[in-house]
Amino acid sequence: MGMKHNKVKAALAAAVALLVAGCGGGGDDAPPPPPTYTRMVSFGDSLSDVGTYRTRGVAALGGGQYTVNDFNPATRPKAGTNWTEQLAHELALPAPCAARTGLNSPAGGPLAALAEPVADHPTCFNYAQGGSRVTEPFGPGNAATLAVGDTRGYLGALTEPVAAQIAHHLAVAGGSFAAGDLVTVMAGGNDALVQLSRLTAAIKAGASADDLNVLGAQIRDALTLAGTQLVGLIQSQLLAKGAQRVVVVLLPDVGVTPAVAALSPTQRASVSQLALALNLPLLQAFANEPRVLVADAYTASELQALAPANYGLLNTTTPACDLTKASTALFCSAATTVAADVSKYWFSDDVHLTPYGYQLLARVVTDTMTRANWLAPSGSRPCNSQPDGCTLAPLPQ
Repeated sequence: MGMKHNKVKAALAAAVALLVAGCGGGGDDAPPPPPTYTRMVSFGDSLSDVGTYRTRGVAALGGGQYTVNDFNPATRPKAGTNWTEQLAHELALPAPCAARTGLNSPAGGPLAALAEPVADHPTCFNYAQGGSRVTEPFGPGNAATLAVGDTRGYLGALTEPVAAQIAHHLAVAGGSFAAGDLVTVMAGGNDALVQLSRLTAAIKAGASADDLNVLGAQIRDALTLAGTQLVGLIQSQLLAKGAQRVVVVLLPDVGVTPAVAALSPTQRASVSQLALALNLPLLQAFANEPRVLVADAYTASELQALAPANYGLLNTTTPACDLTKASTALFCSAATTVAADVSKYWFSDDVHLTPYGYQLLARVVTDTMTRANWLAPSGSRPCNSQPDGCTLAPLPQ
């Protein structure tokens, strides 16, 4: 798999360059003012989930989001910890809330006490759910995965795919998006992690180079399909239903996460292709679509891994959460971190970000929106009218 890594990355870089060039203005006329947003509607997985699984049982453990959780009003930033919360704050929009909550933790299982009936919240428009895939209904944490020996299924996560999330919103919103909606889509992470499990299992089993090449081709095909399916959903279920401003956030580089820290550099380079295979269809499809803005979180994650100090990161390899006390970031809080101060750690567990990591992600999105004139420069953003003002400083150039 590693043999083609540079070619694929070069293709991504070329696509990003084309996309950025297409966003540039021309002539001497002053650009029109950025649009005014009245609502943010979000689809995706755990990286965008603001509390789908914060049942009473999970909250009692100090958890609820996939990060180092802090729901104490005295210490929690007004902008929130998740990147969608932070983006909403920059736009002076209401804090996002989960459109559907609950857990289907199996009775008799070790997490049965966390179960809570599924409930819909029609005034909330963050549909992202931890474990969700693009179109497949049973992602990591779903009880159905217990049948194939995945004990994460004891959580009973809903994992409704992005396709179902969009259908849910259209049913609530009368079949279309409103003119003032800012729609965010960040998905495919769990599709990549499912394929990562196949790859790492083969590596641990001592698969030959030929067998890994065959498996690599299968994995790239599967993730290219997932990316293509996501493109189709955005075109047919967002744009065709009236969405005028859609921010698509590319999948960050899985190859720089703690999940693959034990692999060799060559093997980690192969893992990096997982996100590339999924991202390329999105870049190619929306390079010339004025209603869609692509935020390149993939390149940003690579730059952060290469020069962490430039981004204020002090630890990029160790999860902030003690995973012997909190099995995933969903259950992580200040009581279960590996050190008293993890404020500048990058990852909360093997793949999820810390609050500071989410702030870096939010900056990628706001900078991309600002360059495209979808958002005012930080000095004149709507959040300046709020008591605590704007919270996101510019990323290093």
